[in-house]
Formats: sequence, structure tokens, C-alpha cells
Amino acid sequence: MCYVGAKNETANQISKAIAGDASRDRILNYFSTIMTQLNLQNKSYELDAANRIYVQESFQLLQSYKQTLTNKFQGQFENIDFSNSIAAAQKINSFIEQATRGKIKDLIPSNAINDLTRMILTNAIYFKGTWEYKFEKKQTVPKTFYLSENREQQVSMMKIIKPFPYYEDNQVQVLGLPYKSQEVFLYVILPKDRFGLSNLLQDITGQKLQNHIQEAHKWHNDNSQTQIDVKLPRFKIETELSLNNALKKLGITNAFDEKRADFSGMTGSRDLYISDVVHKAFIETNEEGSEAAAATGIIVSLTSSVRGSSRFRTFHADHPFLYALATRQGDILFTGTVASLK
Repeated sequence: MCYVGAKNETANQISKAIAGDASRDRILNYFSTIMTQLNLQNKSYELDAANRIYVQESFQLLQSYKQTLTNKFQGQFENIDFSNSIAAAQKINSFIEQATRGKIKDLIPSNAINDLTRMILTNAIYFKGTWEYKFEKKQTVPKTFYLSENREQQVSMMKIIKPFPYYEDNQVQVLGLPYKSQEVFLYVILPKDRFGLSNLLQDITGQKLQNHIQEAHKWHNDNSQTQIDVKLPRFKIETELSLNNALKKLGITNAFDEKRADFSGMTGSRDLYISDVVHKAFIETNEEGSEAAAATGIIVSLTSSVRGSSRFRTFHADHPFLYALATRQGDILFTGTVASLK
């Protein structure tokens, strides 16, 4: 949503980070298609997404910006009084909590809102699905999960043997676990190096992840009778973090710089910058299926200038791994890591 209003180098940095050399129209159409798919009704699973933009009362946005967010991203605009930071935070957090079925609470702290806050852009997504092939609870047993070279943890390890989408190369194994209807999958990317998650995260890109997913389905089509012996821990992950530093490492720097930020596509002038990006996520996976939710809030403030190969494979996830909740086509809904378990 910020990219829609970004111009010049600010826009270039965002587009390069999220989509490489793709054109602006291609980027907008891609995310517009995903938003449409997310909100299609499906009886096999629950999947909902919501975008809401809270704007300071009397603060004017360009009509073209509002139309693009409404038409392409199903964005909803709501005026709000940020001068009452507690009430404003409560209102925004109530929307996020409702959109994520109570899984994400208190996304925006009231102290993140001040008299220079002009917009808060929120995005929420919720998923709940049951496995196409459920794990049998009687097969779940205590097993060791290797956290690091010197740390281990006992976990509840689930087990199933089925012909799943699968891919491997010299660095990773990739497994696709389908939910009902086989339109959405949990993809588990397991480093072959037991303690190689950090290297995997440095090397992985969105395109590589999509390629892994496509290769897994291609392999499955060619080896539909090959059984995969799967061992996967139950896991429940809740995370809360500021994405500012992570986005800057991806090359998105101007957006956070009061003097360099160019969001003139929002207001017609260069008077806004991003002061904070906060994110919370939740995912729980067990023998029945998964429930996941995530929410992101982007706080936009006035700049200082304004204020002044056999028939059997093994896949044993007994060490840290990357996961992605995604469609069969590779449209990624959630990503995260399992490095320790509750």
C-alpha cells in the first residue's frame, strides 16, 4: 500500500526489494490478484485478508491514491483522531483482533502514535485449515529437536507416510503438506545442514522459494507413488517485531528518511515518511491442521520540514527449518521459521 504512493527512488527501492525488476503495473496487478484470491469463499478452509487505512481527520489524500487502494487492494479508509492516542490505538487494535479471530492483539501501542502521525496502514490475514491427510495422534511421540550444537529440546513429533510434493537439492529438502481441497499447502524447507538455517535465510529469496514449490509439485507429478516418511513437530509460534531494520537491509532506506522519503503519490507533496513498521504473527500446527494469523501496521508521519529417486523418501524435521503457507501456484501467504518450540 505504501508502494502505491511512493515515487522516484523511494518507489524504486521498494519495488526492487519486493519484486526485483518487475514493472510497476505487474507488481500492482500481482498483489491485486492475491487480494482477490485471499477473499474468495472456500468451504474447505478459512482464509481472509483485510486492508484498512486510518487517516488523521482533515488530512487530505489524493483521490487517485485512494482509488487505487480501493480498487486493487480492497482497501478501506477510515478517518480517526490521532490526538487521542489511546482511543486511536484501541480502535485500530480492535479491528485487527476481529480480523484475525482474536489471534493478534495490541498490534499498535498507543505510544507509537503522536501529534505528527497522519496515517496508519494496517494489513491483517487469517487462515485456518485441516490437513488433507491428518496425522494420527497415536503416532505422535516425544523426540529430540536439535536447536544448536549444544542445545536440544524434547518435542511432540508427528508422523505420517504419504506421497507428498517433494524436492531436494544439495542444500535443502522441501515438503508440501496439503490442506483440504489441496489449494493451500504448508511448505517446509529443511536445511540439510542440521544447523544451517541462518545460511538458508541469507540465501533464500521469494523467487527461489516459488521455484522450490514448483519443483516439488513437478516431482510429485512424476513420482506420484513415491511415499514420503514425514516427521514434523507440533509447533505454535507467536512473534512480535519491528520490521524497520529488516526492510532497510533489503535496501528500503529512503522511505524511513524524513529528508529523502517521497510519498508524493499519497498527498501530492513530499511531506510524509514511514516512522515504524510493526508486525505480529501467530501460527499453530498440529495433527488436525493449522491456524495462522498475521498483522502489520505501518505508521506514517509528517516530515520534520513540515513540523519543523527411489519409491521412498525420508523427511525428518528434527532441527530448525523455514516454513511457508502458500497456494499451489506459489503465492505466499505466511513465512516464518521454527528454531525453538513451546
